[in-house]
Amino acid sequence: MRDIGSVAFYRQQVERLTFIAADMTSPATRLELLEIAAGFQKLADYASANRAFVKEAAEEEEEASQRVARNAALGRA
Repeated sequence: MRDIGSVAFYRQQVERLTFIAADMTSPATRLELLEIAAGFQKLADYASANRAFVKEAAEEEEEASQRVARNAALGRA
């Protein structure tokens, strides 16, 4: 199973719940499952946006670290 809390995990749950809902004969049960799937979709969207933000922050931190290393190599503080 994919890591809980990952974008892939949330999307897997959306797919699983959507397939299960399609087989339900009770409209109330189907609706409930689709509402839960919609919640997982929101989590997937949030995790995806957060992952992009974290990646961007890590790249900025890496660039800053490289600048410090270059300045140190050149004898600048």
